[in-house]
Amino acid sequence: GCLDDEGKILNNASAALAVLRRNMKKFDEKIRQRLEKLFHTSAYHSMLQEPLITSREGRWVVPVKSEYRSQFPGLLIDRSSSGATVFMEPWLVVDLGNQLREARIEEKQEEEDEKRKKKKEKKKEKEKEKKRKREKRKRKEKKEKKGGEKGEKKKKKRKKKKKRRKKEKKKKKGKKKKKGKRRKKKRKKEKKRK
Repeated sequence: GCLDDEGKILNNASAALAVLRRNMKKFDEKIRQRLEKLFHTSAYHSMLQEPLITSREGRWVVPVKSEYRSQFPGLLIDRSSSGATVFMEPWLVVDLGNQLREARIEEKQEEEDEKRKKKKEKKKEKEKEKKRKREKRKRKEKKEKKGGEKGEKKKKKRKKKKKRRKKEKKKKKGKKKKKGKRRKKKRKKEKKRK
């Protein structure tokens, strides 16, 4: 299907989703490249707590020493629990970060649409299966009913045949008896003559 082992929707679920995810990957790579360059810029080197790219609130950020937060060119996204470090998104990646965020929102929407589509398809498939089962049951019942009717008809035919045979046997016996009586009468007449 269109789901992986963890239940995540795969790229091949729809063309739009595949394009969105490709674009997201490109944005990610561009952001990382720009941030890597930032680490090698001497002007910002002393402001950074360490050369680390991390994610906060769905944005790519760098850890900046708290005392430099007003001098560092970027958006403050988060703060460490101690307050010694602030996580800032440098201005040079904000536009890409926005595009990435937009793509993530679209991806989520596309995934929801795909899930709804799959749900509908499953529901239709279940209804079709139920319909097939109902029709199969009806055919079976009809066949059994027909078979039952045929069975009854056959029984009636058999009974009629038996009755006919009995009648025929009785007739034959009756004829034999009549013949037997005639013979006896003839014999008696012949004896009387003698």
